[in-house]
Amino acid sequence: MGTVQEFYNRLVVALANPRTARLAAAVVSVVLISALTAQPVLAQGDVEGDLMQAAVDIVKKVIDLLIGVAALLLALGFATNFVQGMFETMIGRPMGLSSTWMKVAAIVICAGGAFLAVTGANMIIDALAGYTGGDIHMP
Repeated sequence: MGTVQEFYNRLVVALANPRTARLAAAVVSVVLISALTAQPVLAQGDVEGDLMQAAVDIVKKVIDLLIGVAALLLALGFATNFVQGMFETMIGRPMGLSSTWMKVAAIVICAGGAFLAVTGANMIIDALAGYTGGDIHMP
């Protein structure tokens, strides 16, 4: 049996390989996300309206996640265009900086829209959730 120090040394050697390090980071990320999002499921009897409310909450979370990803991509676009403008100014192309500022302005406006879209989407879902049908009775 090995000691903790031997295990640590083997782990350091294994993580020195970039491919292994990326795989380990992906596994750790999946485990952490799974642990943070997992919630205990409560089995209860028929409670009026809980199933519909649960479906509405799930739809809200999925839409909020998609909008958050879009906002993250916009922020990434902001960062890359800013770096591009600095590089083009550094090499002596000032037109690149002005075109970059136009791109940055468009990205900021789109990011504001993406952040407001979460509120708008939740308002629409709440409004449509009130239009649920009645019970379905089959013979």
